[in-house]
Amino acid sequence: MKNLLLSITFTLFLPLFLFGCVSINGIKQSNNSLEREANFSLKQEDYSRASVLFLTLADRTIKSTSNNFRLDAINAAILGKNFNFAQKQLSLLSQESLKENQKQKIRLFQAELSLIQGRGELAQKLLEKNSNKDLPLKLRNRYFMSLSEAYLLNGKILNHLLILQKLEKEQLSEKFRSKVQIKLID
Repeated sequence: MKNLLLSITFTLFLPLFLFGCVSINGIKQSNNSLEREANFSLKQEDYSRASVLFLTLADRTIKSTSNNFRLDAINAAILGKNFNFAQKQLSLLSQESLKENQKQKIRLFQAELSLIQGRGELAQKLLEKNSNKDLPLKLRNRYFMSLSEAYLLNGKILNHLLILQKLEKEQLSEKFRSKVQIKLID
């Protein structure tokens, strides 16, 4: 009876053990594939899918990498106008283990969400204390657009126009330059 119980236990747990022995290389390849798919979804403006894929990657990886993927998921959620999801994910990030560029992204995302809620003063405070030097170009553009919007919400029209003018001069992307010019005309 004891041997039978041992045999059944071994038979039941052997597949679980073998499944747990998947090579690290296989996991890395799976994560790389998932990351490519998430980035492709982001480029295709399928923000909801990108957000879910980045969040899946965040759950599968170590903390330092996990924070980057979670920030990518938040970014995709904001771009896809899924603000509740973005807010929830922001609240789950631990501020202690973040690098400076990650903190900059968080402040930008918090400011963008504050602007959506009509809280211009909070957005302005977050952005003015935020250095944007470590942000990638697209996020740096969003930083200045958000700062401009915060100034507008707070009645600081001159600051709003100065930021837009600065942005318009520095743009390499024709699409973004047109967007800024439209804001300047308004």
